[in-house]
Formats: sequence, C-alpha cells, structure tokens
Amino acid sequence: MTFGGEQPAGPRTPITILSLSPGVEDHQVLAEFFPSPEWTVLAADCLPPAVSSFQQNEIAVVVCERDLAQASWVDVLGQVQLWPNPPSLIVTSRFADNIFWVEALNLGAWDVLAKPLARRELVRSVKSAWEHRQNRLRSGAESGAVPGSAHPHSGPQCVRKVGSSSAGF
Repeated sequence: MTFGGEQPAGPRTPITILSLSPGVEDHQVLAEFFPSPEWTVLAADCLPPAVSSFQQNEIAVVVCERDLAQASWVDVLGQVQLWPNPPSLIVTSRFADNIFWVEALNLGAWDVLAKPLARRELVRSVKSAWEHRQNRLRSGAESGAVPGSAHPHSGPQCVRKVGSSSAGF
C-alpha cells in the first residue's frame, strides 16, 4: 500500500466506489485520491440516484456524507443492507466525534472519517472496507452461499462517473 503523492495500490480487478454527497468537491477529492484505472469512482448527490447505482453496478464501497438532502447516512445504510453482497459504508462528516463514530459503527457502517478528508486516512479506510467485503464474499462462497450480482434496472443512468474524462469537474 502506498500513500503520499503516489497512487494508492489497488486490487487487480477494477472496483467501484460510490461517492454519495451533495458536495461536488467530495466527488472530486475521491476521484483525485483514486485516479488509477483499477478504481472507478461514481458520484451521486442524493439517495434516489444512489439506489439506481446499487441496482446498475457492483458497488464495493460507498463513501457517504452524513447529511444528505431528504435522507441521511442511516437511510443509505438501510438501502445497502438490502442487497445480497452489500457494499461497505464509510460515513464522512465535519462533525465526526466519538459519539457519532460509535453510533455509526454499532449500526453497521465500516468507518467514520472527519472532513476535510485526509488522503492517507481515506485510502486506508476504502482499501480496508474493500478487503472486508472481499473476505465476506469469499467466506460466503466457501460456505456454499451463492453471491448475488448487481440487479438489472430499466431506468435511466442516474449516476455519473467521476474522473479526468468527466465533464463539469
């Protein structure tokens, strides 16, 4: 694992991270921290497009702002827990104190990160969340459970890819 100015070392197959935040700058930061083709960063501003993304993509990790328009991170957690292979949820907040951290972890979030996001901490948390999910999937496969897949969705694409090829960023 590398930190600092270098790209974070990622898995051999591309993984998808969903950045769920009303702030465009949050999406930009995540895309800057994971610029390698081994990582795909999608962005959604609120919960309905995020749900569409869960249905259309194999999301491994969700990095979610604590407070969203018309929803909260708890609503997001409830949605991701409905899927057979739920992504790990990392919650971000400018007000990430110990009480909130304990609450989020007790309810099922993988981690809580204070904003502004520090590269080293975000990369560590995302990689750890991805590894945890991979271990869950391997454990399920070994026990004979059949891993689920992304659910088909006939609606329009509601989530945009973030990165150097994205217009408007």
